[in-house]
Order: sequence, then C-alpha cells, then structure tokens
Amino acid sequence: MLERTTTAGVAGRSLVDLLFAIALMAIIASTAMASFAAGTTRLRSDAAARHVAQLLREARARAVRDAATVAVRVEGVGERSSLRAYRDGNGNGIRTTEIAAGTDPAAGAAWRMTDEFPGVTFRVPRDVPAIDDAGTIAAGSDPVRLGPADLVSFSPLGTSSSGTVYLAGRDGVPYGVRVLGATARIRILAFDAARDAWVER
Repeated sequence: MLERTTTAGVAGRSLVDLLFAIALMAIIASTAMASFAAGTTRLRSDAAARHVAQLLREARARAVRDAATVAVRVEGVGERSSLRAYRDGNGNGIRTTEIAAGTDPAAGAAWRMTDEFPGVTFRVPRDVPAIDDAGTIAAGSDPVRLGPADLVSFSPLGTSSSGTVYLAGRDGVPYGVRVLGATARIRILAFDAARDAWVER
C-alpha cells in the first residue's frame, strides 16, 4: 500500500528547505563581503604608498630640471597630515626656518592622503623591524623617519637624503616608502606577517 503525502507535509518541508537556503546564502554573502572589504582596504593602502612614492619621484625630477634643491616635507599628524614640496630659494638647501620665513617657497599645494585614500594614514600599527635594519619600530611610534625636519631633500644632481615613511590602512598592514640617499632610489614595501619580513611591492 502506497503512503500518501499530505499537502501540509510537503509545504512544511519546502519552507524548511527555503529557510535553510536563505541562511546559507546569507553566510556566503557575508563572507564574500568581508573578503571584498579586506581586499579593498589593502588596495587603498597600496595605492596610497605608490602615490607617496610618485610625489617623491616628481620632486627629484623637479630638482634636476630646475637645478635647485627640492624637498618634500610631512606636515601635521594623524588624519590631518599632508605632504608638501618646497624649493630652495637662496641656494643653501631647504631649511625649516627658511620655509617658515618664505625664503624657501612651497612648490605646489599640500596633498593630504586621507582626502584621496580614506582610512590610510602615516602610522606604525604594530611592532615591525625597521626597513633600514635599525632595530625594531614599536607600534604607535613616529612613522616619519626622515630626520628631525621630517623632510626628504633632493639635489640638482639627483641625489637625496635618506629615510622612510610608514603608513597603514584600516586593516593594519604596515607599508613603508623608503628613499636611498646616494641614488635617490625609492622603494615601496609591505610587511608580510606570515614571513615576518618586508616585501617589495
């Protein structure tokens, strides 16, 4: 004798199946959204580091072209920090006192990173080895390692002072933009926590 399935039984099973499918889709969607958000944050940090490097390269090119020292200085702190280029106005190099006096004038408008790359700031989000092998840099310490004047200077010969600026986005992955003095080579690095090492981008 064949069993008869009631309409109520079929409807009950169909509703359970539907609810299960909806719950499964919600889990998959939330996981995908989290991965997408993390990827977007990483791309933004990477783009910000590349933009900082490009501003430094442009300053070097301007110094060679104009046969005058050009410097890029980090000004302000946190989300209000910005980069601005200055040109040597009297032939003795870039000096903070002469920037303040207007002798070394600004060579363009200030660029604020958070205006273009929200959530990315100059900061050290975690303890990391210094890119220049000078020990460990503690989380929360000064991310601008360009000397006491917080600037990197490019000469008409294409050389520069040395230093590193550190930055990070909301995901806390540290990036570094490093300038090497003798050659003025500019490197972009990201810290790989799994390898506990800086990796060139």
